[in-house]
Amino acid sequence: MGQTPRSRPALVPHPQRVYVDRLSALARDGVAWLDLGCGRHLVPAWFADAAALEASLIRRGEPFAGMDGDLAALRDNTSKRGVCAHSDALPFRSGAFDLVTSNMVFEHLRTPVTTLTEVRRFRRLRGTLIVEAEAV
Repeated sequence: MGQTPRSRPALVPHPQRVYVDRLSALARDGVAWLDLGCGRHLVPAWFADAAALEASLIRRGEPFAGMDGDLAALRDNTSKRGVCAHSDALPFRSGAFDLVTSNMVFEHLRTPVTTLTEVRRFRRLRGTLIVEAEAV
């Protein structure tokens, strides 16, 4: 009998690609969007055309805000309207955002449950939370 070809593993997209693709699908005019732990960039610098993609995402997600506890990172980030705050006591009114995103932040938080409670407070009732986190 002949050999059957070995099945090749399916190409799995990089988690950052999946994250950015999801943002692309959800960010649009009128969607109040907060990037929690925005850091210096929304889109990883190694993406092709990272700056243009980031600018496009932010324009589509108007109104858009970024939050980070690192003031130096906020100062380096020229694409966001940033707020310097800690994630366990956020200065946003209840129900302020339709979309809350967080990329590679939750694994660094001292009190992630408190942060999620805060997110629940300022995310609208049928709003979306997207978290990309490294397994720890």
